Amino acid sequence: MTVNYYREVDLVAEGVTPKENVTVSLQPKDNTNVKVTPSRVIRKKTRELIGDAELVDGISVRNPHYLTDYLKKERESLSKTLNSTLEKIDQVTSKYYNKEVLMTRGLNCVYTDSKSMLLPGLTYIGVAFMAGSIAVRNRNIALRMGVPILLSSVCFSYALPNTFETIKLILHEKEEDRFPVFTERQDRIVDQVKELPISTKTLINRTTEFISRPFSTIQQYFKTIEK
Repeated sequence: MTVNYYREVDLVAEGVTPKENVTVSLQPKDNTNVKVTPSRVIRKKTRELIGDAELVDGISVRNPHYLTDYLKKERESLSKTLNSTLEKIDQVTSKYYNKEVLMTRGLNCVYTDSKSMLLPGLTYIGVAFMAGSIAVRNRNIALRMGVPILLSSVCFSYALPNTFETIKLILHEKEEDRFPVFTERQDRIVDQVKELPISTKTLINRTTEFISRPFSTIQQYFKTIEK
């Protein structure tokens, strides 16, 4: 009976189904008594170059170790670079988010006027600053710096009074923490300036009363004569 070498093999029926997750090395055993020939040397070099043949789940796979080691190192390097980049991005994003939250809270605490007055108030302040710059554009540097700031500050106190008072209090607290002596002198001068109109009005009233006293006396004297 002749053997048919070209028949179709039924792996299930013949029970040759390979086991799963099993690796079988196809590398021949080393034999020290084997004669070294050029063909054997070439086969050995080729095997080292393309890797040893192994059966993985019934499939012959060649796995060159130098290539797997290189790919492993590159993959680890790429993974480290990606992780460090993501960490830096997270740090920058966190810093930006924290600053944004602090700025939003600060603006909410500072801005105490109605929301409908924000845009018109900022417009008025900008126009006042530009008007001051135009008015003193041919003057010296002190006026060119001081007048726009002064006009915009006055407009700020008029357009957004509550916000202006809040910012003034915050700046005063920070100034008092850092320069207490200077702040004390400044407050004293401000109080004197605030009291100046009152004292001036009192002085004017006293002067008027002093000047009008003789006339009132003379007027009363003539009234008594007429009687």
